[in-house]
Amino acid sequence: MNRMQRRLAALAFGSMFATISGWSVIALVGPTNPTNQTATRPDPFELARDQGNLVRQRVLDDISAGTQPSWAGTYAWSNGYVRHHLHVSVRGYFYEHGSCTGTQLISFGEVDAGADGRLALSQRLQLDRRGWSQAPPLAETDERTPSTVPMRRGHCLEPTMFSVPWGKETFLIPASLMQDFCALVTAHGPQALDHADYLRRVGSEHEGLRRQPELAGLPDVPPEFRRFLPE
Repeated sequence: MNRMQRRLAALAFGSMFATISGWSVIALVGPTNPTNQTATRPDPFELARDQGNLVRQRVLDDISAGTQPSWAGTYAWSNGYVRHHLHVSVRGYFYEHGSCTGTQLISFGEVDAGADGRLALSQRLQLDRRGWSQAPPLAETDERTPSTVPMRRGHCLEPTMFSVPWGKETFLIPASLMQDFCALVTAHGPQALDHADYLRRVGSEHEGLRRQPELAGLPDVPPEFRRFLPE
């Protein structure tokens, strides 16, 4: 056997040895045990929503007891595709935004009621389909500058809301949009809510929102905003 033949034989033997060693390692380790694999992580949105549902039920119990202040209740708005529900009582609030594809956002926390229907919402947790966190907070008011145009699109839950009675109805208005609300009333009168999506108090979250609001006169806004309504 010449030098070239000996070299080829050595390479072949080395390759065979490496293959046998690899098989031995596999035999020692054994097949992958499915039970040792990390379990699928539960959806954090669904897990945290359970906590929110406890708050929701507590608030609904408060409302059904009939011992809450005049501003407490269930508020809603929907166009048939997008829906907003807010349950609020002295013990907290629960807000849910959804669409025909399901729930998109949940927020819940505490409520501090002030004078003239002012409600300060302290968010405990906000959840969306991207996950859950204590941030971002409720929309900051400086991100929404009131305009003089009596029209707007999209509803926003803010840290400060106003409960505004109007005739037999009560609306929940974001603080930064109170001037917009007054401008809308000035421009359209009782038909103002045909052009807006402010949350309106309903008997329950299942009550049909197609019912026309029963409005008469002017809304009972806080004194600081009355100058924006007609005399």
